[in-house]
Amino acid sequence: MVFKDPKEVNADRVHLHLEHPLVQRLLNRFLVRGFQGEELSRAAVIATHDDTAKLILLARLSLYGHGAARLHDEVLELVAEWDPADPSRRLRVLNATKTDMALADLETSLRERLPAVEETIQHQLRAALPADVAQLKDRLESLAADRAERAKGQLSKRAEDEANAFVKVLEDQRERILKTRTMHDSEFEQLAFGFADHELRQLRDNRSYWDKRLARIERDLELEPAAIRRTFEVATAPRIEPAGAIVLWPLEAAR
Repeated sequence: MVFKDPKEVNADRVHLHLEHPLVQRLLNRFLVRGFQGEELSRAAVIATHDDTAKLILLARLSLYGHGAARLHDEVLELVAEWDPADPSRRLRVLNATKTDMALADLETSLRERLPAVEETIQHQLRAALPADVAQLKDRLESLAADRAERAKGQLSKRAEDEANAFVKVLEDQRERILKTRTMHDSEFEQLAFGFADHELRQLRDNRSYWDKRLARIERDLELEPAAIRRTFEVATAPRIEPAGAIVLWPLEAAR
């Protein structure tokens, strides 16, 4: 299975793109449920070549608009480390560079299929997880607040882009209708002198349609931009919920 387009279709590989049925099934399950708080005990414990134990806490940030419309979903990762020999298990949150390095270590550990961490250690780590997560609660909320503000800014920009694009389309339509109507007004004056009644009737019908359409455009220009902006407006407080946890445990201490 691959996550990048293989450029060709064959029986050897399956491209798991966002619209693939399996990916959609997994995403839908995650969006509906995520992890319940009590299920954090199911956290993965994985050996790593690094000599420092790390906790990767994953959380889901969701923003909702009016009518409970989901506007934004994002998985946050907060990475902290501790000394396995420290009985107090004090966790230190890593900066962005070290966070990326920890995530790279995770990929390496999964790719290399390192030996499993001893079951006793796994049980101990899972049992201590609620207390570890409690240490990171404030930092996670701070991270979520920053990401929520960034997401709101992106939504606001998209709202303006959509509203401006909508206005431009309507203004272009209005301009074309006005030009067409001006041309046909001249034809109408000519047809009024001796041309067939059905041609005059058709021009009158066209003129009536254009007038109605112009009135609708003016109404839409007045009302719709605000409605579009409201569509992207965050209406409730951000929702943050645990989505999982991964412990990277030093290989030398894994046995």
